Amino acid sequence: MMLPRAFCPVVFSLLAILLASCQRSANASAENAAQTAVPVHAVPVRLFTPQSGERYSASLTPAREITLSFRVAGLVESIYGGESHRLESGDLVQKGTILAVLRPKDYEIQIQQATGQLDSARKNIEVARGQVAEAEAAYGKADAAWKRASTLYEARALTAPDFEAAKAQRDIASAQLTSAHSAVEAASAQEHAAAAALSSAELAKTDTVLTAPYTARLLQRSIEIGTLVSPGQAAFTLADTSAVKAVFGVPDSSVINLKRAGIVPLSVEAIPTQFSGTITSIAAAADPATRLFLVEATVPNPSGLLRPGMIATVYLRSMGAAPPVAVVPLSAIVRSKEEAGGFSVMVVRTNRVRSQAVTLAATYGDQIAVTGVQLGELVVSSGASLLFEGELVEVIQ
Repeated sequence: MMLPRAFCPVVFSLLAILLASCQRSANASAENAAQTAVPVHAVPVRLFTPQSGERYSASLTPAREITLSFRVAGLVESIYGGESHRLESGDLVQKGTILAVLRPKDYEIQIQQATGQLDSARKNIEVARGQVAEAEAAYGKADAAWKRASTLYEARALTAPDFEAAKAQRDIASAQLTSAHSAVEAASAQEHAAAAALSSAELAKTDTVLTAPYTARLLQRSIEIGTLVSPGQAAFTLADTSAVKAVFGVPDSSVINLKRAGIVPLSVEAIPTQFSGTITSIAAAADPATRLFLVEATVPNPSGLLRPGMIATVYLRSMGAAPPVAVVPLSAIVRSKEEAGGFSVMVVRTNRVRSQAVTLAATYGDQIAVTGVQLGELVVSSGASLLFEGELVEVIQ
């Protein structure tokens, strides 16, 4: 059906108004979507005063480390923690903790044997002392008879054979007395040997229990329940990490400025906290291979953040203080989209982000020195590469 010519202008006007209205609605929706603020983490650019002087790489070692072993041989019967939580590397053990126990039955048998030998030796002593008493009585009688025989023989009232018989009887009694005394001494020696064997057996049984000499962390466990261990075989390696030692080497030009009890600052890349150590050891001679002097600095570690094996940076201060520099988090740095090989940060200004080119300098832990931004400016600290120039953001803590 065709419309009359008079209606055509009216229809076209209505269509134009409708299309304009739809376009305005679409634009409003797009503008509202664009106005949705993206939540971001931002931190202000701040000043940092770096340590001036030389920096050295140091290895962290425990303040004390010990490898525990059994003094006696035996079969491992139990390990601290049982089956539910047997000791593993990294566990903290308190001083006096029973780490492992060998089967004590083997040494209880030795104690019983030594006890029996001691009782037997003591009974032998009693018997020998009785024999001494008998031998002394017999010798007394024989000696008295010999003396009477001697008097009679001198008076020619006793024949020579009778005199010799009395003398022989006295000599036999004397020999028997000497033998009885020797038996007492032998029995006493047996008693001492048996007592020593008993003490050794009791001590051996005590050595079937392995205890922690001080509070420390377990570095390594080398035994299992059922393991047959030999004397001196390594069982546990413990490390006291309440303090650690930073070990590093310095040339002769630096060692002359170091003194024991001196304080040195240090840092670990994985930990943002700054630490300080006290120099406790300075080598008297340089290492022939490296020509460096080994230095040890003891660092308190009550929280256990520092672990053996970590690499630390030790700062040896020189004369004068280093100038402060502006720093931002390393995570805030993004590749520049305008300049190839350049870097930038996303700065928050009036709730919108703007790309700001920066020049990078030295790093300090998780911070990096930059130029090109003003102190106090807010820079996006994470996810900056996902933002667009001029995008609306909301800074959250």
